[in-house]
Amino acid sequence: MAHQICNAERIILIILSSFETNPVSTLRTGSNSPYVLVCDHASWQVPSGLKDLGVTKSDLKRHIGWDIGALGVARKLSNILKAPLIWQNYSRLVIDCNRVLDHSGLIAVESDATIIPGNMNITKDGIHRRIREIYQPYHLAIKKLLDSRESRGVPTIVVSIHSFTPIFLGIKRACELGVLFGSDSRYARRFIESAKANFDFVVMANEPYRVDKKDATIPMHAINRGNLNVLLEIRQDLITSNAQQQLWGNTLAAVLEDATSQLLRSQYI
Repeated sequence: MAHQICNAERIILIILSSFETNPVSTLRTGSNSPYVLVCDHASWQVPSGLKDLGVTKSDLKRHIGWDIGALGVARKLSNILKAPLIWQNYSRLVIDCNRVLDHSGLIAVESDATIIPGNMNITKDGIHRRIREIYQPYHLAIKKLLDSRESRGVPTIVVSIHSFTPIFLGIKRACELGVLFGSDSRYARRFIESAKANFDFVVMANEPYRVDKKDATIPMHAINRGNLNVLLEIRQDLITSNAQQQLWGNTLAAVLEDATSQLLRSQYI
């Protein structure tokens, strides 16, 4: 199967033909809200020419293929905060837009003990096509938005919305909301304080992951620019329904606003 897909990929000049979904979608890019929302793993879809990467639809729809519920929460947040939102429309298994280009997980050959046949023995040309047609347009869209806001003097807090599986490799995760940060923790620490003080869910710092050298989006578009930032990981069993996503949208919006207010106040004390 992997060999057949790899051979098929060699004769595909482009992955995203005219009838395929655009790799990037946006909402409210003209808004002057202080928040810019991004969703790296919003969809489980695979371009038709890649033959679902040799993976079953049921596996693509599992947590290995996308961040379940993350886009729903991000859209609710965008509606509540009137904030810009940019998201990526193809599965993380096609290419992970939150991985730096030289990371081994950029195009995964295995995820949570599931083999991805269409990523095995992928050619250099195949890798470059996925970078050129999916990865680069997504990051360029974020860059253009942030460039525009910077040129207009609009302050920006980059908020990256993710979700994580409640059970990974057989281990249950107690965390309900992970608040992730890297070298710049200014905003994340305010967010954690507000979340723990005002809401009754399990909040953990840098769980189940952390922002580090493997990550692309927050370092590239926030830390390197000096923008305040936070990456939010919500446990997937808590955001599967529209009602749950609305509840978390309302909750996270309140925490974001409180954290922002606290940070602004602290600058004048």
